[in-house]
Amino acid sequence: MAFAANLDYFDFRQEGHRVEFKDPENLDAGLEYKGVVYNEMKGVVGDPQSTFMYKLNEHLFDKS
Repeated sequence: MAFAANLDYFDFRQEGHRVEFKDPENLDAGLEYKGVVYNEMKGVVGDPQSTFMYKLNEHLFDKS
């Protein structure tokens, strides 16, 4: 066997994005998004310079 991944349930709970209750004890507290990848992407999209460069490239290279 060439590849035997050592994956755990908590690997997936941390890395992606998930929806959890804001207060696990209070189910009426509402839901919120959590996760490492979600927070990283939220930071990239929220950066005005990155957004400007993305839109600029989108207009300069619209056929690609």
